[in-house]
Amino acid sequence: MDAPHELPLQPGQTVAMRAWWRHWNLQEASHPSGDGSQPVTAGAPSLAQQHQRQAAEQLAAGWSGRVTADWAASLAQLESSWGGGGERFDGILGFSNGAAAGFLLAAHAAQRPEAFPGLRFVVLAGGYVPQPLQRWVCGARATMPVGG
Repeated sequence: MDAPHELPLQPGQTVAMRAWWRHWNLQEASHPSGDGSQPVTAGAPSLAQQHQRQAAEQLAAGWSGRVTADWAASLAQLESSWGGGGERFDGILGFSNGAAAGFLLAAHAAQRPEAFPGLRFVVLAGGYVPQPLQRWVCGARATMPVGG
């Protein structure tokens, strides 16, 4: 299943990436890259500094609320797809943002097993849980089985 949220095209991309929630992304069309495409100006902020600045701006502008709303919409889509359409799923395989979404889905399923009937396994690689969504898993920690 594809993630429902399309991310803005970044320089050099021809196909937009998809995500389970929208991240902060550098929206500027030019990045000081040092590869000849844009000159690096002495004293200009590094890409990491630009990212930190933009992250702080987006957090102040309600990024947490947007991420939470995006995940709620994604979870609703996942629940609908899992229970409807005649398809049967046994488990989840997720990488990176998909692993993060799989972890959150498993935490949700631990609290509400009826939302994902028949969930037997979750395989995750390279995932993370963004800070705004940590509260979605706090209550599930005590109930999630670990191991085989």
